[in-house]
Amino acid sequence: MLRVSERLWLASIGKEHCDALWHAIDASRESLRPWLPWVDATREPGDCEVFVTAAMAERRLGTARHFVLLEDDELIGVVGFNRIVERHRWASLGYWLRSDFQGGGRMTQSVATLVEWGFDELELHRLEIRCAEGNSRSRAIPERLGFRQEGVLRECEWVGGRALSHVVYSRLAGDPAPG
Repeated sequence: MLRVSERLWLASIGKEHCDALWHAIDASRESLRPWLPWVDATREPGDCEVFVTAAMAERRLGTARHFVLLEDDELIGVVGFNRIVERHRWASLGYWLRSDFQGGGRMTQSVATLVEWGFDELELHRLEIRCAEGNSRSRAIPERLGFRQEGVLRECEWVGGRALSHVVYSRLAGDPAPG
């Protein structure tokens, strides 16, 4: 487990998180649906089990690392390296937070913890975050954490019947920490 703060922890996702993960997604559908294509495809608890099984396999292969965000042992979100390319020392970060916990800085702290861990423990050189152009809350996180905006991938993802453009942010191991 990775400590984020006194009350916040990141734990590697496992089968024991399936039920809580389902309830967190189900409780946050309205806030997640406009930005994440998998929300409507997650229709029942078994769909979370499929995701967790795949996430555990990706961890074993070293191609991704998914963590649940726990506050006082309650699952409130997910953050992780959705893709790791070890050969090139590069990873892409993704995250979401239960709607009733948004706005308190928890995800910014969690991503900062994972960024530090990725550079220090995994010896990554480049981290990337892609956010939907219109998702200002999600975009604020890399902007606060010293990521540099590189460009926009125009209409690269289809979510909820509409094409979304992604803003691409990156941070290199040698970039100055925000401050």
